[in-house]
Amino acid sequence: MAIYTQGEKMAKPIQHNCTQYHISGVHFYNGANCIANIYFDKSFSTWGIQSHSRFNNSSRQGRFSPLQNEVFSVPADLLLNEGDKFTLTIEITDATGVKAHAFTFVYSRYSDAYASINTLDINNNNILWNTLHDHFANHVKRIVLENKGAYVAKLRVHYYNSKTKETGSKTSGSMAVGKSKFWDGITELHLPNNSYMYPEVVVVWGKNKKCDSKLYYVRQDSTRVVTYRCKGTTLKPTISEV
Repeated sequence: MAIYTQGEKMAKPIQHNCTQYHISGVHFYNGANCIANIYFDKSFSTWGIQSHSRFNNSSRQGRFSPLQNEVFSVPADLLLNEGDKFTLTIEITDATGVKAHAFTFVYSRYSDAYASINTLDINNNNILWNTLHDHFANHVKRIVLENKGAYVAKLRVHYYNSKTKETGSKTSGSMAVGKSKFWDGITELHLPNNSYMYPEVVVVWGKNKKCDSKLYYVRQDSTRVVTYRCKGTTLKPTISEV
């Protein structure tokens, strides 16, 4: 069911730039006592067409009566690639006339953040939720340690899973001076999926040193590699991200 026929246009929308975080879902609620027409600028997937019967795929438009709601899971419902921008335009008609709002987002499969939009409070600027779990910039799966120190070293990875509250650490075998080693964080270091992690160099017959760089987020579906380099002596070791 298309809302607009060929040649018709929506009202000029008020623009909302919501691209400061990546999201993977949109929660829409028509809390206002009016009809709401919404429009995506991206096509629906086959699954999305089946899941959202209010929408017409050729027009990418849907109509919502008062108090109706819908949850859109971006990777399942819309045809998007990692890092793509997309816009959801909402048009509401009430006693004061027709108003349109266009919300532009950016998608990441590595983000658990989402947008929550209610037509009853359409001008609310705080529509992005769970933004601490936007892991677009810090997801990783593989870890490399380069041993440039004057000692035999081991890699110890500390982790914290915010969903299960599990904490712990995993320690590798020994590495000789001048060697580098590559680990899969999931299958070789056995870090829990969806965990924050940071490394520590364990110096055999010396002092250990934790890395002060940013936390990374271990994901099974990530293809990123993070490389660390340890230097120094047994009593003054260093470790840093390359």
